[in-house]
Amino acid sequence: MALYASLSSDADTDAFDIRLLKLQPSNDRSAPIYCKLVTYPLNSGRSHLYECLSYVWGSPEGRKAIYMHSNDTQIEVLATPNLHAALVQLRDPFFERILWVDAVCINQQDEREKTQQVAAMARIYGLANRVVVWLGGEVDNSALAFQELRNLSQSQQPVDHFSPEAARIFTADSSRNYNAETCNADVVLAIHALLNRPYFRRMWILQEVTAARNILFVCGEAELQTATFLSGLEALPDFDDWKLRNRIRAFILLIQRSAYRESLKSQAHLNIDTLINLIDRFHSNDATDPRDKIYALWGLCSDSTMMATMQPDYGKTWQNLLEDLGKAIFGDDTVLAASSIKQMLFVRGGCYDLGKVEDVSSATTWAMEQEIRITSMGASMFLEDDYRWSQTIKMRTAAEQIANDDIVLVLPKARRLIVARPYEYYFRIVSVVDTSSTQVFEPGRKRSEGTWVSWEPFLRRIDRLTNEVPLIWNWE
Repeated sequence: MALYASLSSDADTDAFDIRLLKLQPSNDRSAPIYCKLVTYPLNSGRSHLYECLSYVWGSPEGRKAIYMHSNDTQIEVLATPNLHAALVQLRDPFFERILWVDAVCINQQDEREKTQQVAAMARIYGLANRVVVWLGGEVDNSALAFQELRNLSQSQQPVDHFSPEAARIFTADSSRNYNAETCNADVVLAIHALLNRPYFRRMWILQEVTAARNILFVCGEAELQTATFLSGLEALPDFDDWKLRNRIRAFILLIQRSAYRESLKSQAHLNIDTLINLIDRFHSNDATDPRDKIYALWGLCSDSTMMATMQPDYGKTWQNLLEDLGKAIFGDDTVLAASSIKQMLFVRGGCYDLGKVEDVSSATTWAMEQEIRITSMGASMFLEDDYRWSQTIKMRTAAEQIANDDIVLVLPKARRLIVARPYEYYFRIVSVVDTSSTQVFEPGRKRSEGTWVSWEPFLRRIDRLTNEVPLIWNWE
């Protein structure tokens, strides 16, 4: 007997159907997992008494059985070990627990249903009473890491002083004064291991935690509420690992920004940022299906054009989807070609040469913006340097770290700012953003009197077009 009956309603309307998992109780952790799968009409406007599970599917190897009841028939379904472990941990000894779990509640073999349900993901998570973040089982001293985050949150004081052993894990600066009583290397290693778990690299979690009205973080048997978890993270000292710091910084910001969007929790879009800026910021996150690197951000975007053109469609190939995205970002007049087997887009188009990066800085460790000093001198073998100027611009941090000697270009018609790294025969795109999201520093008589102004007036002063520049945007 088939497990899934068709969902009759359309996720494009305010009221639509989803499936919910009724996790049956047991006080025996070794007992098999029994569930009931029911169809549920979801109406926008209020929260509903179910919880959404936010987790990493994990490796399919060693899959374990869960038993689903449908119309008095029991069906065996194989779940990944990580999902099975989550259900064991979340199972109550006495009461049913009602969950929405994407791997089970969506018919993964039905492309039409998957397209509709994925388009409604922001609403499904936003209308849940709570989102449960499952970080995985208790390994690498994760209980110690949770306890330290709780301690940091309760102290309300940033921990600036670690033991020398602990400090070297986070920062190469060993000249600071460290207080060995505040923390030890085991604690820092535990926190570092926790934040390096695959969960924080997963693409879909960005939308799931942003849409959530309330979040419970679970790791093994340890639990932390949203405010405790976030304030503990914010109290941590500098991370020397730029990618880790950047990833956790964005995770914190999304949840914090979400708190001010309560009225959007039942909507299909959470209006966090433009899709181009979101992709630039998060395209290096992990997704089993590369199309989800775009679709997972669709519910976060704020630009209506991208909402219409990039709507989830699992009938579209990755190659066609990436080329459509390329046209939307770089313009129809550029030459585009996407790889069918790699997450790579080839772009060729005329650009304005603004010069090369001379310096990159940010105000604080957790800042989401960076200041970039650029100069026109000695750009590259592709770009002549018969004019000179220097300027400081401000832009958001990207998925990849911008470095000195990177090249700064502007696509004139699409109004895109591109930071690219020169290689022998091409430039590799490091960052591409909408120019309207950048600012330029206009100095006064003193630097302290200067102001940050819109990019557009400065852009109109640049009237020099280079030859066509070969660019590669690699998401892997």
